[in-house]
Amino acid sequence: MEYVFGSREHGGVINEVLKTIGTEHSNLSGQVIIKREYVDSHITDSFIVMEHYASKEDPSGQCYDWYTINNHYRYEDKYTPNITKIEDQIENITPYMAYQKAYIGDTEVIFQNVPKGNLSVYVEDSEGNYLDYKVVREGGVLTVTFEPLENVTTITITIS
Repeated sequence: MEYVFGSREHGGVINEVLKTIGTEHSNLSGQVIIKREYVDSHITDSFIVMEHYASKEDPSGQCYDWYTINNHYRYEDKYTPNITKIEDQIENITPYMAYQKAYIGDTEVIFQNVPKGNLSVYVEDSEGNYLDYKVVREGGVLTVTFEPLENVTTITITIS
């Protein structure tokens, strides 16, 4: 159901009005609260129906109803959107980065739950030396292997 709020002049007085559009006629009366959720916001309209003054159907079967309303209040919450969609958007625009320390004698580091995307790997020991390594990626598991370490080393991966 679509809700269109507006105003009209009737008998020299300007009234708040509501038009509903849907596949069936609406039957609103008394105190009404309408809640709608969108990707970027939640909207709640609250009002009192004073009169249902017209109904109509078009040739395609759409139904229209007009109401005079009073005490219309709209609350729009832009700070509680669909969180999972926003997290997906953030993940898509922000590179994934993870790092792990490897210690003297270690020969591999395993990263779990690594997302798909372009991979960059940096292996640098505590003295600033870059080391040779091999990478094996199987699904969300990334294994970085190298010669036994002589210094503490940080392995950093970035997915873009």
